[in-house]
Amino acid sequence: MLKLDLNHLARVRGIHLSWGWFRRHHFSHWVAAKFMKGDVKSLRIKEIQNLCMVFRCTPSDLFTWTGSTSAKSYDHPLKALSRDSQAEM
Repeated sequence: MLKLDLNHLARVRGIHLSWGWFRRHHFSHWVAAKFMKGDVKSLRIKEIQNLCMVFRCTPSDLFTWTGSTSAKSYDHPLKALSRDSQAEM
């Protein structure tokens, strides 16, 4: 499963995530609440862009892959998003 992993990225960047942090970075009340609850079923391109701007990262840094072993075969491109196959950013 592809999952938005803001907590990992925040830890690596030394950022303490809070509702106020998202609001200070111009995310709407609803988006900030969605991120804080971890209740992210979908993202708009604009939200991905804004996250990349404030975290100074690329879209692939925002996500992690967990799940089926068939997609984690040694040559599958999603393997690069698996936290167990990455060094810290």
